[in-house]
Amino acid sequence: MVLFQMSHESQAGSPALVSSGLGIGMLAASIMPVFLSVVVCLVFWAHLWQSAEHTRSASVRQIASRAEELALAEAAKAEAMILSVDLALMQLREQFVPGRDSNQAAESLISRFPNGSLVQIAVIDCDGYLAWSSLVSGHSSGVASRIYLGDRRHFSIHKTRKIDDLYISEPVLGRASNQWSIQFSRRIHAGPYRGGVIVASISPAYFSSIGVEAAKQSGNVVALFLSDGAYLVRSIHLETVLGRRAPQDLPFLDEMAAGSGLYRARSPIDGIQRSYAWSRGHAYPVVTVVGINEVNALRAVEDELERSRVRAQVWTTVVILVSFLLSSFIYRLARSRARVEESERRYRAFFDGNTSIKLVVDPESGQILDANKAAAHYYGYDLDTLRSMHIFEINMQASDLVREQLRHASSANVVCRNFRHRLASGEIRDVEVYTGPVGLNGKVVLYSIIHDVTERAILQRKLLQSESLHRSLFKTIAEGIIVVGPEGDITAWNEAALGILCITPEQLVAREYALRGPNGARLDMDDFPSARTLRGEYIRQAMFSVRCPDGADRWVIVNSRPLEGDLEMKCSAVVSFSDITDLVQAEESLRLSQSVFEAALEAIIVTDSANRIIAVNPAFTRLTGYEPHEVIGRDPSLLASGEHSRSFYEQMWAGLNIVGHWEGDLHNRRKDGTDYVESIRISVIPERPGHERRYVALFSDVTEKRRMDGLVWRQANYDVLTGLPNRQLFEDRLARSIAHAHRHKGGVSLLFIDLDRFKPVNDRYGHAAGDELLKQVGGRLAKAFREDDTLARIGGDEFAVVVNEAISDSAFAALEGKINRLLEEPFEIFSHRVVVGCSVGMATYPSDASSLDALLSLSDSRMYERKSQRRRA
Repeated sequence: MVLFQMSHESQAGSPALVSSGLGIGMLAASIMPVFLSVVVCLVFWAHLWQSAEHTRSASVRQIASRAEELALAEAAKAEAMILSVDLALMQLREQFVPGRDSNQAAESLISRFPNGSLVQIAVIDCDGYLAWSSLVSGHSSGVASRIYLGDRRHFSIHKTRKIDDLYISEPVLGRASNQWSIQFSRRIHAGPYRGGVIVASISPAYFSSIGVEAAKQSGNVVALFLSDGAYLVRSIHLETVLGRRAPQDLPFLDEMAAGSGLYRARSPIDGIQRSYAWSRGHAYPVVTVVGINEVNALRAVEDELERSRVRAQVWTTVVILVSFLLSSFIYRLARSRARVEESERRYRAFFDGNTSIKLVVDPESGQILDANKAAAHYYGYDLDTLRSMHIFEINMQASDLVREQLRHASSANVVCRNFRHRLASGEIRDVEVYTGPVGLNGKVVLYSIIHDVTERAILQRKLLQSESLHRSLFKTIAEGIIVVGPEGDITAWNEAALGILCITPEQLVAREYALRGPNGARLDMDDFPSARTLRGEYIRQAMFSVRCPDGADRWVIVNSRPLEGDLEMKCSAVVSFSDITDLVQAEESLRLSQSVFEAALEAIIVTDSANRIIAVNPAFTRLTGYEPHEVIGRDPSLLASGEHSRSFYEQMWAGLNIVGHWEGDLHNRRKDGTDYVESIRISVIPERPGHERRYVALFSDVTEKRRMDGLVWRQANYDVLTGLPNRQLFEDRLARSIAHAHRHKGGVSLLFIDLDRFKPVNDRYGHAAGDELLKQVGGRLAKAFREDDTLARIGGDEFAVVVNEAISDSAFAALEGKINRLLEEPFEIFSHRVVVGCSVGMATYPSDASSLDALLSLSDSRMYERKSQRRRA
């Protein structure tokens, strides 16, 4: 049954009017994404520019704060150095008496200052002439020629001053010393030079320690001025400012200027833009100025801002592109919807064409009398099926309860209730039903408009779950949380707070714990983070220590912010804190480890799993000549000298990865190209979760030690005269050859060679000739044997040879003949022709003897037998 029908004519409006309205709507909808994207981008760029300016301003303020700290520190150092000069000057003034050894007193004073810092000590008499100078030798009470200094400011100033104070001059070029110096002078009140002046000429280099801390960054400068702007000292470009004054428009030269202050300026000396801070001396008329190079200090900030600008450009491009694509899509979608809506507007009646879900229900039987297309579409039934169903088949409530609600709705005006309806697919949806009675053919029916509120219901359920979750989080979160009321009373806390503070709820409420600042001082209640927050202050990442009731100290990081209440209620404070005691202890341990690392005498390299250097200590720089920035990120092979083969390093790494450590000597090369030997120990730090494997190497230079070890070994094992192995090395190699032959079932032959007619040469031409003969004999004998045989001089004119095989009798005869032919050739010894011969005896292991001693004895005896035979022959 269809309850509502409207004519086609009444439904359709003017086509031109409809088309015009849709065209304007489509155009507005399609342009809107582009317009919004442009607006968003403009706002974003404005915010980005403002944020960049804020970041720069904050960075400049930090630079100024750092300059101010350095200015105070350097000012204190400068005053201390000036005070030491003043005290020394007053002491010398009291000790200076003509006729005594004034040079000794002056030398005692000079010795207190760094070498070259005190240019001279001088006394100017009351008439302005140089009466005494530490630079003039041989004159204890005067100088060789009179030098007039009465026109110097450090003399004339004391003529007008009524008080005894120290005068500090601007740097002057001394007439006696011919050096730039700063004059520190005081009036002499007693003695023959009364009315004169005692002067200490201090080199500007005396203040070289000023500015060391600031000069750690390139372009930073520290300068010391007199109150009238004259330069005393400048940490850089000192020579260019000696005798000059600072521009008079600088703020610290203003008569009304405060004792300290800040300003920014570009230096007229080197053109560098700096943030300056000044501090005026308390006891002396000097001003200390510290300037920090803004370009270097802001480089990291500007780099980050540039990266932000690049990211913003990419983001803007993407947003504009997406907005154009979205506009195109909206335009096509709008045109499609316009055509559909135009068709529906012509052919859909008010009831059928309305997009709201509408049902007409009989309140007595619950039958669905009518439904629109939206209802059919929503529930998933066709219209005929839906109009034949009862509301009980859709509503998930019990039938009796639904009938009761239908009867109630038929007697009320409009009723709004929430139900759960089942769709044809079986899906259950949450709906909100607006129902009211209408008359139809003398009968009351219920006209219902239905809204799907499933998403809203889900959101409400999620909201309840979220609230429950937040309550659970408050109770179970590891971070301690305390809520302090407007009157300072603790109103809420979680278990973590009690655990961190090691207290009970009663002790917490009674504040039975002590809160201390980072300096260890106990805080008053008014300085507690909660009290400061109640006064409107935000506390972010502040560190405190807590003295718990059990006497233990806990370090905590605290955040505190206001918790806004209703309009009629004052705000509370939410204090959250985390226990960082272990972190503080770990940091202290790390600081200790770093100190050990820096102070170690052995060079240390730390590499990552890819063998890239990540840290070196100062001893490494002293040993290799490489600064840390030159090696960080590089492979330690940059130190390689090329002495070791690839296989050597492969074996080293294999042992390192298997055993976990390796120790030995490496031949490496310094930065200046010189080679050295290092004794090195490499250990593996195994990887663990979140940390990759590391390698730590400790090494020291053992070049000289290894050279001395090699020299001692050679002296112990080689004959000094011939360079051949001596008896000790010979017997060691013979024992090794016998052992090798025993293992491999081989043989070893031992030859003893004794020179004939050597003694006459020694007696006739001298020991030097005999020594020369032995050298040449050793050289000729070496030609008769292979490289793997051992030829040795075992004493006097006796030689021995270890041949690593068994020599037959025929082979021995041939070898003996070869040896005799080599030695019977005349030798040229100091312009003398000398002819010698030799006798050779041989014994073979194991056929002749089975032990080293027996082999030595047998070969020696056979050699003497051959010598006897040659004599008889």
